[in-house]
Amino acid sequence: MFCNLSEKRVVCLFQPGPYLEGPPGFVHGGSVATVLDNNLIGCAFMTVGGALMANLNITFKNPIPLGSVVLVESKVERVEGKKMFTSGLVRSPDGETIYAKATALVILMESKKFSHL
Repeated sequence: MFCNLSEKRVVCLFQPGPYLEGPPGFVHGGSVATVLDNNLIGCAFMTVGGALMANLNITFKNPIPLGSVVLVESKVERVEGKKMFTSGLVRSPDGETIYAKATALVILMESKKFSHL
């Protein structure tokens, strides 16, 4: 994961292998959801500290071929009190294909609750 704190943005490379197969030759949607969940909460955690996922909405646009490299991007859209609104995207490295889009509501926690991490 690569984090840009000034932009409140996180990008990671993801190359799904055969154990993540859903439909023949393609990645299972559940693994895409897991990667988006991890990236979105990671973005919140790295930019502001402790956070918990409250709601995750994903729109799948195209199936991801097994073995392909994709970019998973997330960013903080806005913060309202303890609520953080984030968005995410899974796309091809050249930006030509969007595989999935996501939005999430993240609840910010007191950093002392996460001090053991």
